[in-house]
Amino acid sequence: MDIEFGCVQEYNTKRGFGFVSRTFKSINRHKSGVWFHITVVKCNYPDLARELDTGSSNNVSFWYEIDSNEREKVSRIWLDVKDIPDKQRNDLVAHIEHRWRNIDNSTPDWLDQVTVALVGQLRKDELDQERRKIVRERKEAKEQEQRNILESYLEEFLRDEKPNQVDDEKIKRVYIGLPEHLAHLVLWVNRVSRTHPWSHIPGGSDVVVEYRDGHARGYDWIKKPSVYIRSFFAGEILRVYVRTYNNEHEYFNAPFEEVWNSETSNEMPWESLEKFERRKQNQYVLYEDNEIDISFDIQEGTEHLQWLLSEFGEDVFPDHD
Repeated sequence: MDIEFGCVQEYNTKRGFGFVSRTFKSINRHKSGVWFHITVVKCNYPDLARELDTGSSNNVSFWYEIDSNEREKVSRIWLDVKDIPDKQRNDLVAHIEHRWRNIDNSTPDWLDQVTVALVGQLRKDELDQERRKIVRERKEAKEQEQRNILESYLEEFLRDEKPNQVDDEKIKRVYIGLPEHLAHLVLWVNRVSRTHPWSHIPGGSDVVVEYRDGHARGYDWIKKPSVYIRSFFAGEILRVYVRTYNNEHEYFNAPFEEVWNSETSNEMPWESLEKFERRKQNQYVLYEDNEIDISFDIQEGTEHLQWLLSEFGEDVFPDHD
């Protein structure tokens, strides 16, 4: 037998029966609720039975026990949760506390109210804090797992050479597809200022941004350009060029493509980059977890913005309406 809480949904005054809703378990969509007879109400609550018999069933709610021997029906009701026998009430409390600790499912709307009715406000607050702690610990564990994966990948990549031997100035730059004037203007943002492990993992995309003031910046090894450029876009970009590669061979042969042009495009740069990424998505996949990609690129973009401001000052991004 189950303990439930519900509101009277309908009651037939002539025939003396009705239906009450369920809180803890959903009802089959073909059913109106759990069936109850007025005699069950009269046993302990004659005043409530008379109220129902007069047709006043609105806003009537109670705790009840379900008898499922033949069909689901109400076998006993309680208006006060304190009147529920200890064993059934303890089982109900255990069920409610399990709901709080089960972070795989969202908390239902009724949980706060029912918890306060069962165990009081203080215990409800304790359960709320406990749930938040479980959520926090799982998030920290997942983040640590992600860090371990990235550190392992980076350690393997740099196994035979020290980090300070990775010199951006020694990396051969190939400018296939770029306008000739840009090949001599591009200033590649140094990875020394980029602390995230993925900033030092080869592959992904190179992005060249041409600004209206004549500057051109290059950003390499970007894993999701559309998210990356959104993190520092200031409205003074003239054109955006991108190339994507999987390995060293492709790096020296992959041409840059003009992905966005402020003079001809009717959309924002990242929208054009998203379309570019969809075209290229089968050519380069580093990890399947998009959430990791996005969180990484936002951090990486912020690092580059801080570097640009410290290197060139706020004039890099002129004021605009």
